[in-house]
Amino acid sequence: MTEPRRDRSKLYAFVLVVATCSAFANSFSGVLLFDDIPDIVLNPALRQLWPPTTDWWAVPGCGLTGRPVVAFTFALNYAMSELATWSYHATNLAIHVAAALCLFGAVRALGRLPRASGPLREHGDLLAFGTALLWAVHPLQTSAVTLVIQRCESLMGLCFLAGLWAALASLKRERALGLVALSTACAALGAGAKESIAMLPVVVFALDWTFASGSASAAWRAHRTLYLSLALVFPLVALSVAFGGIHRVTAEGLVERVTWTVWLQAQGPAIVEYLRLVLWPTPILIDYGWPIPRSLAEWLPHATFVALLVLASTHACWRAPRLGVIAVSFFLLLAPASSLVPIPMELYALHRMYLPLASLMGLLAFVLVRSTGARLAPTLATFALLAGASAWMTQRANANFADEERMWRVTLEHWPENDRAWAHLGDAFEKRQRIDDARAAYQRAVELHPEWPLWYNNLARFEAQLGRLDDAITHWRRAVELLPNATLERENLAKALLMRGDAAGALEHLDVLVAAAPESGAFQLARGRALVRLGRATAALDAFGRASAALPEDPGVFECLVLLRATSSDDAVRDGAEALRLLEAANPSLLGYQTSTARLRAAALAELGRFDEALASVERALGLIGPSGPPPLLQALERERELYRSRQPLRDAVP
Repeated sequence: MTEPRRDRSKLYAFVLVVATCSAFANSFSGVLLFDDIPDIVLNPALRQLWPPTTDWWAVPGCGLTGRPVVAFTFALNYAMSELATWSYHATNLAIHVAAALCLFGAVRALGRLPRASGPLREHGDLLAFGTALLWAVHPLQTSAVTLVIQRCESLMGLCFLAGLWAALASLKRERALGLVALSTACAALGAGAKESIAMLPVVVFALDWTFASGSASAAWRAHRTLYLSLALVFPLVALSVAFGGIHRVTAEGLVERVTWTVWLQAQGPAIVEYLRLVLWPTPILIDYGWPIPRSLAEWLPHATFVALLVLASTHACWRAPRLGVIAVSFFLLLAPASSLVPIPMELYALHRMYLPLASLMGLLAFVLVRSTGARLAPTLATFALLAGASAWMTQRANANFADEERMWRVTLEHWPENDRAWAHLGDAFEKRQRIDDARAAYQRAVELHPEWPLWYNNLARFEAQLGRLDDAITHWRRAVELLPNATLERENLAKALLMRGDAAGALEHLDVLVAAAPESGAFQLARGRALVRLGRATAALDAFGRASAALPEDPGVFECLVLLRATSSDDAVRDGAEALRLLEAANPSLLGYQTSTARLRAAALAELGRFDEALASVERALGLIGPSGPPPLLQALERERELYRSRQPLRDAVP
């Protein structure tokens, strides 16, 4: 490479970095929303960087399960800034910038292959710059860069593009074991980010066939080591899916069954929408709900159009093979998420275009270079004009991520029937204490998707907070009817029934939960409380014992166990000496609340007939909380003080 050309390529790379950072400069104001909440905010596995948890920084069932490479980067972010978003956005942007540079390198490497066309060989740096620039600043990338959890897509994209560059660079060298090893390592890392990395060997083989070797057999003979090494990605992806990732392709009864037929019918309109957004990228939405086509007219025209595009691209592989294989690669890269793997709760998703967009921008850059006669000044001016417009639209799209309410309002402006958007808008209203607006949004979500149990849970939780317990129970019952294995909804229903005084009804649901998860301390604790109210003290003692074994550091479990021993009406269970022994042998962490400890000690002493000591202990508890303490606790302590003054023990005090 000549010195001026080398200097120009460095300048292109510098401009690429500056342009990408400028386009996404306002992404740092983006808040955590949508899948960021369950996968990052509510994921306790990220709180410990090293050694990793048994689930590799992901609680079972979340979007990071089976994706340890991405999960590790989030654990790093949490170690740096906890839930302050600056480090998350900085990492996402760094990944995207690196991916753009790798794309630039990959297109340059493609232009140096033996069968590359004349224009690609002569103007490879210019084509690579235009491709990477238009790809990096395009508004379609907003979903994969600014929505934090979509690092799964962008990190996989970085691994793909780095592996692609290394593989293409190795094709023109006789001894390139280092590059082969690098490409294989990128593929392996990508398998820990997202399953779509499985297309890397396929795309490399197609490009080798067309731009280097000239035929499939020649590609295999010349570069067998490369393909055998890259084939490692297939079992790694299979392991990712088998050990935790399979939940992402199932609906588990939550939504109507999405068959392969329904899935493919939905993908025609989805791909047409993606292509429209390539040309006119607005609006950029992070959630399209469940827009399942219901009639032939809703999907057949789109499917026909997409089928014609596929046929035209395939035909071009014979008439203009180099352009044809780039066009076909668009569909290859989109295939894992839009053809091969049905995801019932995400039929449309803009982040799926992260890699496929590179093929389209490559074709666009080629057309622009040819249309300007490859003259440097007009070509760069055209690139700059298009990139400037794209960057401006990207910044506008980024601005929607700065506020949760704004994002969901924008979504509903374009998809007013999106029940998920209404539910998330309700969450935003609730955080801002806009009670009436929140309830109306939750109700609208239920009306739009009455078969989705989570919306009933949201509404029920909201009604319970407002004191409308009967309405809350009605909603939770409906959620459990829709999804009998719904743990959260059934647990909430049991607690609500217990609050209403229906211990038998609560116990029915708690028995189901305990049968499914007998090791759960929370379920055993709730079950014990229900048994106490039903007068089944012996069974309650067993439940509290199991809860204590599962949650030995839980003060609530400890309190129930001591109070049952000290105050039960069942002579076979009541044992003041055992209650006092539990207190004296307790871990100091369980005795951190001095008021509670004093009250428990008073109950145990009273049962042993040591009323003066019990009275002193309860007086100490009253002194600790003072006259401004919580009224219910004050009333309970005063009632117990009067009992001990009259030389009577406390009975049935388990909360």
